[in-house]
Amino acid sequence: MKFEHSSNFKSIMDSYVKRSGRALLMPFSMIYNRVRVARQMVKNPSSLVNKASTDVVNQVRRLGETPRSLSEYKGLGEVYVAKKLLFVLTLAVILLPAVVLNFLFPVIQSKFLTKTMPVDSVQVKEYTGKVKLTDRKTGTVLFKGRLEDGRINGEGVLWNCDGIKVYAGGFQMEMYSGQGEEYYAVGQVKYRGEFNMNRYEGQGILYYEDGEVWYDGNFAGGQYEGQGTLYYPDGGVQYQGMFAAGLYEGDGVLRYSNQSVQYSGAFSKGQYEGTGILYNSLGEKIYEGGFAEGVYDGFGSLYENGLLIYTGEFRKGKMDGNGQYYQSGVLVRDGQYQGNTFVEGQDTLYHENGKVKYRGGISGEIYEGQGILYWEDGEIQYEGGFSKGVYEGEGTLYGENGKLLYKGGFSNHVYEGEGILYWENGEVRYEGAFLEGAYGGEGAEYDEQGRLTGKGTHVKGLLEGQGSLYDPETGEILYEGGFRQGLYEGDGVLYDSATRYKIYEGSFRGGLYDGAGTLYEASTGTALYKGEFLLGAYNGYGIVYDPLTGKVVEEGEFRQGTLVTPKEELEGTKEEDPSGDNLEGEIGGQDTAGEGEGSQENTGPGFSEESGSGNERGSGGPGVWKDARGPMEPEDSAGPRFDGAF
Repeated sequence: MKFEHSSNFKSIMDSYVKRSGRALLMPFSMIYNRVRVARQMVKNPSSLVNKASTDVVNQVRRLGETPRSLSEYKGLGEVYVAKKLLFVLTLAVILLPAVVLNFLFPVIQSKFLTKTMPVDSVQVKEYTGKVKLTDRKTGTVLFKGRLEDGRINGEGVLWNCDGIKVYAGGFQMEMYSGQGEEYYAVGQVKYRGEFNMNRYEGQGILYYEDGEVWYDGNFAGGQYEGQGTLYYPDGGVQYQGMFAAGLYEGDGVLRYSNQSVQYSGAFSKGQYEGTGILYNSLGEKIYEGGFAEGVYDGFGSLYENGLLIYTGEFRKGKMDGNGQYYQSGVLVRDGQYQGNTFVEGQDTLYHENGKVKYRGGISGEIYEGQGILYWEDGEIQYEGGFSKGVYEGEGTLYGENGKLLYKGGFSNHVYEGEGILYWENGEVRYEGAFLEGAYGGEGAEYDEQGRLTGKGTHVKGLLEGQGSLYDPETGEILYEGGFRQGLYEGDGVLYDSATRYKIYEGSFRGGLYDGAGTLYEASTGTALYKGEFLLGAYNGYGIVYDPLTGKVVEEGEFRQGTLVTPKEELEGTKEEDPSGDNLEGEIGGQDTAGEGEGSQENTGPGFSEESGSGNERGSGGPGVWKDARGPMEPEDSAGPRFDGAF
């Protein structure tokens, strides 16, 4: 739009041009028509300029030509001037006002003059230049700045209908763009910085209504973006770091209102995400490690009152996975957690008096794996393997007084496998194999002084099969041979511990001489009897010897230790029945040397005529050596029991 006074100015200039033109063109009648065309072109500056430019260029090109006749000159007093030059000068005089009018004046007008008009005026639509746009009714200035073809572009100031400044700064197509300031209704600056299409864009500062800085940093699309600092209303820093879409994103530091650090680490979408450290308002560390969606996730460490209480894996804010739990800085649990509950691994449990009850493997709240169980006074009760809450595998058992009871294998809470059982004084009681809580397999037994008393194969706590018994005083062997349920059974040899001579060699049954065997004099080792025995007494064919001479005293068939059929009678029977058995063969070709006179009357040394029993060591025979400690009863060999209750 043009200014209202521009038409008057143009009329004056047109009159001036016409008068000047007539005066100058009168001597130049030959160019009258051209001048008339030029006057018409004044109304169309573009055509005039183009035409004038063309003529000027053509005339300039011809200026270098020398006039050929006097008619091409115009006399001005004593001076002749080329008509061509006068023509060019005339055109310049005519062109200059048009150029000023159509080119220079709009520039001056838009740069230095401000036009005031109502905001809803039709003139606004195409106007270019500085303006004040007002409310038609109240006259309140709404905008002061620049229009380009009726559009607000460039620097300007915007007010609301109440005359309160809303914005000052750059515009593009009526929208805030470039550097600018946005204001609160109270007139205080709300934002200062860069804009783009009515949104905060680039570097800027956002303020609270009281003037304190709210945010200082980068923006994109009207939201915090990139590096920036967020402040509390009192001016303290709330957050410093990276933003995306108005939310914390990337590395940053979040602070409490007292300016102590609340969180330092990575963010995503405004939440803790990645690796970071969380603190309480006192500055004490709460957690350090991985986060996901604002809660603990991944590997991390948890603290309480500044002390480490857990380090390990987390899932959705809870201890979940492998981890270690501490109390007063001491590791008490090491294993698997699920939903903050310890389910498997190393744990420490306590008695009601506060002393440690158990430290070791746990699975499903019961003992599992390696562990140590304690008495209430703090002494170790058991150390070793557990399975489903009971002793299993290798372990060591102690009494309430702390004394060692057993060391070795366990199965289902009782002794099983290789192990050592101890007396209360600490001496070894038994060393060898156990089965179901009792001696079972190869093993050796000892008395309370740790002296060997027996060894061999055991079944249910008793010797079974081949074994040996020893005199604990001398260490000499007392018996070696077969056993059954702790008694001599089968072939074996019995010795005198003092002389080391044999007492008996042969067959046993139920701890008594039974079957073929030889009885010896303990002091000399000479044979006393060789033959058949039954339940500890001579029974069957046998020979009794004189221990001094070695001669046969009696020979024949015995019953309950008494000779009932001498050899001579047996031989007579044989002559009557040639097909009869050779009784001597029944005792394995025993030596009959020394057989002599009076042999039928002598019952032989070491026998009692009243009892008719075995020998001087007892009427029942020496089946169980009374001075040797036999196998333990099963209830003794099982050792102390534990009920497995927690």
